[in-house]
This record gives sequence, C-alpha cells and structure tokens, in this order.
Amino acid sequence: MQKTKLLFTMLIAVFFISGTAFSQKQQEKEKHQKDQSEVLDTRIDNMGYWRLMAEQGLAPVAPVVPFTPAINTGSEIKAFSVVFDDSPDVPVTDLTNVTQTENSSFVDPNNAEYLLNSNNSTSWNGGSVGSLYGANYFQSADAGLTWGGSHQGAGGGNSGDPTTAIGLNGRQFVGYISSSGGMGVAYSDNGSSWTQKTCYAPGSQDKNHMWIDNSLSSSHEGNLYNVWTSFGGFGSNNILFARSTDNGESWNSALNISSAVNAGSHNQGCNVQSGPNGEVYVVWAIYDGWPTDETAIGFAKSTDGGATFGTATRIIENIRGIRTTETSKNHRVNSFPVMTVDISGGQYNGNIYITWANVGVPGVNTGSDIDVYVIRSEDDGASWSTSVKINQDPSGQGKEHYFSWIVSDPETGILSTIFYDDRNVSSSQCEVFCANSFDGGDTWEDFKVSDVAFTPSAIPGLAGGYMGDYLSITARGSYVYPVWGDNRNGLFMTYVSPYVTNNLPKPTDLVISLDEETGETSLSWDYEEKDFLYFNVYREGELLGTTTENSYTDNLPDYGIYNYVVTAMHDDGESTGAGASIQWGNPHIAINPDMVIENLLIGASSSKTLTIQNTGELQLNYSIGVEITSDKGVDAYCSASGGGDEYISGIEFGDINNNSGSDGYADYTDQSTLVNMGESYDITVTNGNVYTSDDLGVWIDWNQDDDFDDAGENVVCEGGNSGQGTYSITIPSTAVPGETTMRIRIKWSGEDCGSPCGSTSYGEVEDYSVYVLGWLIVDPTEGEIAAGESEDITLSFDAADLEEGVYTANLNISS
Repeated sequence: MQKTKLLFTMLIAVFFISGTAFSQKQQEKEKHQKDQSEVLDTRIDNMGYWRLMAEQGLAPVAPVVPFTPAINTGSEIKAFSVVFDDSPDVPVTDLTNVTQTENSSFVDPNNAEYLLNSNNSTSWNGGSVGSLYGANYFQSADAGLTWGGSHQGAGGGNSGDPTTAIGLNGRQFVGYISSSGGMGVAYSDNGSSWTQKTCYAPGSQDKNHMWIDNSLSSSHEGNLYNVWTSFGGFGSNNILFARSTDNGESWNSALNISSAVNAGSHNQGCNVQSGPNGEVYVVWAIYDGWPTDETAIGFAKSTDGGATFGTATRIIENIRGIRTTETSKNHRVNSFPVMTVDISGGQYNGNIYITWANVGVPGVNTGSDIDVYVIRSEDDGASWSTSVKINQDPSGQGKEHYFSWIVSDPETGILSTIFYDDRNVSSSQCEVFCANSFDGGDTWEDFKVSDVAFTPSAIPGLAGGYMGDYLSITARGSYVYPVWGDNRNGLFMTYVSPYVTNNLPKPTDLVISLDEETGETSLSWDYEEKDFLYFNVYREGELLGTTTENSYTDNLPDYGIYNYVVTAMHDDGESTGAGASIQWGNPHIAINPDMVIENLLIGASSSKTLTIQNTGELQLNYSIGVEITSDKGVDAYCSASGGGDEYISGIEFGDINNNSGSDGYADYTDQSTLVNMGESYDITVTNGNVYTSDDLGVWIDWNQDDDFDDAGENVVCEGGNSGQGTYSITIPSTAVPGETTMRIRIKWSGEDCGSPCGSTSYGEVEDYSVYVLGWLIVDPTEGEIAAGESEDITLSFDAADLEEGVYTANLNISS
C-alpha cells in the first residue's frame, strides 16, 4: 500500500449572537391545448371568482366539517396601554342566516365614536352558504356598542373584498370587486341609501384597497384612491391605481404602478395610504414564482395626489410569507403587507409603517415560528428601518401570529395592530390579539382582545380554505376598534372589541445601570409633567415598590435577564410605562484545543475530542456549523440550457436558498450546502411560470467524475408535475467526499425529466455546489452547557476513498 499523509486542519471560530425583546391561474400559453387545471388561476383570492369556478366544476368548495365549540377566555384586557380592562366582544348583527368575513372598518374623521364596517356577506342555511351578497355595510354611532346597517351589498350585490372610507364631508364609501370582476365603489351621504359607481370595468381584478386623504394640511384633501391587482388585460400581474377627485362620482384611467419591480410571477395584496401633505403611498407583496410564499415587498410613491407615480422599488427583499407555507389552522392565509401613515402632526408625523407575517426572522426565514413584523420609514419611503417583531411572546416556540393589520391614530399618532394568535391555545385554535406602540413602533405591548379561543375552519360552500383573507383595525382620538371574523357559535360572524388607548402622562427614557459584583441595579427616568401621585416600579411584571423620585434601586435575585417597567399613577389611573432590560452575567465560551491537525493514511480513520467549556454565569446554548475551506478543482461538465418561459424561480436545499429570474442557464456553484452520507434532505424547486406539462430533473455527480451519467445520480425525475415540488434526496454511502455539482432542469412536455446535457426549447437549467461531508463528522452539533460545565465534541476523520491532498475546514461555534 502506498503511504500518503493527509493533513486535516480545523480552525475554530467563535461568534456570539445575542438578542433582546419585537387558490390560483396557471398562465395560459399557446404551446399546447389548455387543460382544465390551466383555466383556474389559483393566484386569485376573490370570493366571487372562486364561486364562479366552483359552479363550472373547476374548483373545489369547502366541505361541511364538524363544528368545534369555542372556549371562553374572558373579556379582560391586561395592558398598561389601555385605559379600561374590560372589553366584551360585540357582534355587528344578531342575524343567524348570514355569514360575515373579511372586514374593513373606518372611523368618521368628525366623530371618533361613529364607525363604518363592511364585510363579505353570504346567506347561510345552517350548514352551507347560499346567495353571495358581497361587501355590505354596518354602522355604529356609540363607539361600537350597538350596530345598524344591512347584510346586503352596499347599493346592490357585488363580489366582495370590502374596503371602507369616510370623508371629512361625511360621505361614506364602500369599495368592492363588482359582480363582473371589475372595480366598484358605492357611496352614501346618509348611511342607508347607496349609489354604485364603476371605478374600473374590465374583469379579472383582485384584492383591492381604498383610501381617502383626510389630512387638513394636504392640498389633495378629499381625493379617493383605489388600488388592486389585474389578472388579465391591461397591466396583467401588476398593481393598478385609480383616483377620484370628485367624491367618488368619477374615476380616472387606471395606472400600472408596479411593473418596475419585475416580479417573477405577479404582484398582489396591495394597500394605499396618504401622508400629511398629500403624499400617496402604495405597498404590495411580490411573488417571484408561483405557487410560492411572498418573497419581497414592493412600494410606489406619488407626490402629486396620485396623478403620477415614481418608479416602483423593492423596499425589502428576502422575506418569507405564509401564502403556500400556510399555518396549522384549517383556512387559507397570506402575508399581504398592510401600511399606515402618521398624519397626527406629532413627534412621528409623516412616518410610514408596514406590517406583515413572516416565517422566522425576515432575511433568515427559517424555523417553525410565524411572527408579525413592522418596518418604518422616516423619509417618505427612501429608506427603511430593520424589522421589529410586534408580538411579544418568546420566539422559538413554534407559535403562529398572522393576518396583521395596522393603524396610526390620526390624532394621537399611537400605533395599534390586530392579528390572529395561538400562543395560549392549541395549534388548531386562535385568539385575537392587539398591540400598541407609543414610540413610533420601536417597542410594543401586546394583549388578548377576543373573549374566546376558536377553531378556524373554511366556510362550507365557499372556496376551499376560505374564511376571509384579512382583519381590520381603525382608530381616532384614542378610540381603537379591532374588527375580525370568527366561528365561535358555529356561525361565521364579525365581532368588534373597542378599547381606548392610555394617554396619561408617562415616564420616558428608562436607564438601568448594574453593579456586576453585587447585582444591584440603579434605575433612572425622565418625567416632564408635574402632576402625578407616584411611580410604580415593576420587574418581570411584579410590582417592586413605589417612589416619587425619578430613580429607584433594586437588587437582582440571581444571574439572568430582567425586564423593568416604570409607570406613573394619576387620579385617573395608571399610565403606560417606560421599559428597559438588563442582563447580569453572561455565558463565556472556551475552546480546547483551538486547532486540530490529523495525519492519516488513505483508507484509515480516527477521532479527536474538542472540549467546549462555559466559563460564564449564564447557560450557554451553542451550535456548530461546518465550513469546508479545501480548494476545489475546475469542473468540465457538459453544457445545458433552456429557452425560457417556464423557469426556476426558487431553490431550497440545505443551506441553499436562492430566488432568481429567467436566465436560460445560471451558474450558482458559488452557493453550496453540506450534506452527510446516509442522511436525507428535502429539496424544493419552484417554477416561476407554471404549466402542468412541465417536467423536473435534478442530478448530483456523486463520484465527482464531471458527468451525471452514473447510476443513482438522477436524484429527482418527475414528468408532468408542473416542474416543481418538494422531494427527498438521500446521500449514498458510496458518494465521494468533497465538493461536487448539482444540476437542476425545468423543461416543457415529454413526461420525463430529459437529459442533464443539451438545450431545450423552453425551460431553464441551474447548477449549484454540494459538499459531501464524508471525511469529517462532528457530534453533537448543538447543545446546552450550564455555567461552569463543559461538553466534549467528537471529531471523526475518515480517509476512505479520498485522494491524496490537504483537507481543511472551519468549525464556527455560535451562541
């Protein structure tokens, strides 16, 4: 045997990361005769469209399912940011022969206790829907306690997707998708008789939103704005915009305002708002493939009252919504972004806020959590803040928060949000939560607002999965009105649970200093008002004591992370608080040794031990990532390409998470993932322009001989699967360790995956790198180490089937 030494070099790099407390139309082409599945556009979410498709036998409807009774959880609100602590849920009607979902609400700008609501309405026979009424109208003149109105469509029947507005002149508006699939707006000057107007006549329109400029400092006050997605004809797959400058009597020609973002599939889920000086902002979700989750957020701005718009931009990339990932609940969902603008004239006047639901942390987009996030712009949308989590329960618990809506009180500037939330209930149930922010979205206090925990389910007789596509919250003069739909009594009904935000003078700018030796904390804060009774000081929600000074001293009971809140007591009650956190102690990591060098004969194996020690005071949670740094030779693979049309818009495989456009061929071998022999990994391929006759092939060169011809190297071969899907790949034990190439091909027609080489008339090919980690195995790769303790990590080296050379890797240990 030839004796050859192999040098294994492992470099240990330590990184500390810490944090504190925030169905649908496949496009029709002329390549082949369309089949039934290509008539149904699964991107469209409109209730009327799906009802029509169901009547034609092209779409399923939700079946009758057993009703799960709701659990009463009480009407108490536990929040400093709310004046009173009891807010029973109020239904907007006591009818039992209708359904109500998908709510929009608006407060009269002249009367904070007058509220307009519109929701999608149908008849109900006790087990299934009958007639479709569409976007209706209900009003309350006593801050949401009692309601009047009608379950019938405003001014007549329509296809729903309600949106509401009230002008400074008192005129009420309800926007909707017309029965013919276009855009309609009805108005009323007395709240009972309604006049319907056509905003945009062509059909195949979806997911509209309407807004009115009520800013007294705006030269465009009274302008009415409507936005929606076109799924056919002018501006197809883009956001269209129209305005009315005469109180909804007439509408200008529609503008395509989103095409510059170059969505891989389409733009949808739009929201329009106006700024204090008449600026018009529109935001929407970008889909770079279909079916996929939301991948980015688009934004467009007008500075002339909607007459023209600047070039649309992607204001945040690399998000992951929930449109196709979905939740554990029994209804369809989305992550359409929702926007609000501060026009209060206060400290945060002009700020723009956008919220949406994201899988994991935006930009990372992994894990089992679905959380609600917000970003902010302080410069008219030119730049945006990092995302802040709104729901305040701990991350990493697999909990789901979604369907967020946001409002900025136009008089106070206080931000309020609403969302579905399952933190306190089973994974199939929901409660409704709200959250308030008094500091421009930097910090939030969230609380349960619904009286029940309910089990969402699709409405029998409507589109499969449909239980409404959004919630509503509106506010003015500290009155806040969260509005949502649930099925608590076996009926799908609209509820409102009004509350009043707490505007009592409060402490600000809480600062905490810590004596690291003793654990003594010194708190200080600012308070500008003179009249108050005393301050309350809380640690972890427990009252520590009271003081009339602007300072307080405490002693921490043990090492850990602690949250403090200081509030002011007044004759009228307790204010909201100033909050801050402090950490006593840290986890500290020590590695021994910090480099390992092992010399092996070809065919031999060995193991070494690496010790991680926690020399700090708090528990150390660590994870180990392997980064291969060995050089890779030059490949000589056959050329391959496609002629476009359908294309690979997304790849997820291990550490590879790549979204891309149509290129014919794209070399992404600079993107790689590590895999272990004998283990299985899921690969998800997304087609950016789907045909049901599309085929998918994936090849991996396991023996690194620069071809994909060997047995077992065609790891995915699917014909007529729409050229996409999720598949499991098992790494063979015979794979040669080291870096190799993975090739992915989408093509049209043939009922096979084709060849890894050559060109096709349609489709695309992409190459990636895969590193088979056979020569180094690390065990374990994650764990917890108590303060003062240590853990041994086994490094197993195997030189079987390796060529002579030097193999190197970094172990990145993060905490």
